[in-house]
Amino acid sequence: MDPELYEAAASGDLNFLKRIDLNLDVFQVTKHQQNSVLHIAVNFKQLGFCREILTSSSSSVLLIKSNSKGESALHVAAKIGCLEIAKLLVDCTKELREDVESWGVNSVRELLRMVNLEKDTALNVAVRNGHFAVAKYLIEADQGLLDLVNDANASPLCLAIEGGFSTIASFILEMFPKSLDGEINIKTALHSAVIHSQHGKEEETDIPTATHEASDEAEKSSRLEIHLLIAMLIATVTFQAAFTVPGGYKQDGPAEGTAQFVQKAAFRAFVIFNTIAFIFSIATVYIQFATSKFSYCLRSRYASLAEVMIFIAVLGMLLAFASGMYVELANSIGIYVGEDRVIHFIPTEINGFSKPEQKQPCENCKYQHNVHRGVVKTCLNCFLSDSVFSSNSLCLYEYEESSFVKMLKISGTCSTSKCLRPPEEVVQVANNLYEKKDFDSYGLIGNNCEHFATYCKTGTRCSAQVDGFMSVPIIGSLVNKMKNKLSS
Repeated sequence: MDPELYEAAASGDLNFLKRIDLNLDVFQVTKHQQNSVLHIAVNFKQLGFCREILTSSSSSVLLIKSNSKGESALHVAAKIGCLEIAKLLVDCTKELREDVESWGVNSVRELLRMVNLEKDTALNVAVRNGHFAVAKYLIEADQGLLDLVNDANASPLCLAIEGGFSTIASFILEMFPKSLDGEINIKTALHSAVIHSQHGKEEETDIPTATHEASDEAEKSSRLEIHLLIAMLIATVTFQAAFTVPGGYKQDGPAEGTAQFVQKAAFRAFVIFNTIAFIFSIATVYIQFATSKFSYCLRSRYASLAEVMIFIAVLGMLLAFASGMYVELANSIGIYVGEDRVIHFIPTEINGFSKPEQKQPCENCKYQHNVHRGVVKTCLNCFLSDSVFSSNSLCLYEYEESSFVKMLKISGTCSTSKCLRPPEEVVQVANNLYEKKDFDSYGLIGNNCEHFATYCKTGTRCSAQVDGFMSVPIIGSLVNKMKNKLSS
């Protein structure tokens, strides 16, 4: 069917009918359900459009045209309970009853007794849907409809009793008591009455159930709005974070305007996680916007997808926050051994976040970036500028702090561990590890610069920074799961 014709029938656009040839175009049907233009107009209760179509010479064909379910236009009118259109269809049939050869139906009686694939007449359909006015009109038009049964051997009276439509059942029994004549009709009606009584208690809960369903629909609709609000908040936060990066930007030099910690692994992790959170939040907003014009049922199908995407966005934002805090607060820790020299532990391999660039050796300590790895001895200047987390300040790492004081201080500046070695022994241990290059492979979580420094100082590998980071429940569980998967 032409989409414009369908839209005109659904909206009742009479002007469209003036621009087409009714005798040709009205024979079009929809692809799947095989509905004619009259079926569509009746379904949308377009009385004026139906009246205009039925004035054409093709009206006789449209009145008896059935769709894929075997339903005529009168069946559709009975289903939706539109009495005005039902009367229009019957009246039009009366006007055309003399023109027998042109449409193949010899009376109004045969139109009223047309059945669908389930052998239901229009009266059965009206009764099944509880439309008393249409049922009353059809019964008065042809009382013989009361004697017809469908494939389930159910008459209109049986359908009324089984459906609990007491008004229709009472009307049939009072006005047409002969409808109970015959053993089959009596047995079927009694059987329907028994079924209805057995389900009486269930029917009493119809109103509460409908109320509950309406409440559920309102709750789900509210949930969709919450999804949209959360996604908008995440998108706003992550968008702003992308331009106010941790550490800020360099103010001078050839790299002016670039991020201060752009070469650092934690900073690049921040960028990746922040981007993931932004993309998934924007995608959630788009899904909600794109489906806003759809019905509630269609929109609710995307609710689960929106929840998953919001979870990913929240997780990305959380990891971006953790990475950003780590960039801002993390410190490189080493052992000062005198004469402007520091022994510290740096990554043993070039990671995927760092550029494998090689700088000129330091004139003071001969340390060369990305050439010397693992345990290295550098000057203070190289220690501050070329460690895992570059810094502009130098501070003393405190041991044997109370848990309360440690909680108030920045992570990575103190420890509750006891210092068991004197300074001379600490320096000797650090020099031995430097000469032997023996401190295993570098690991940001399990074996970093703080593990090295505390081992030299106390004989035990520990990291307050990692412990504080891992104390966040969701981060700790994620890291442990990743470790288990890698080990397996």
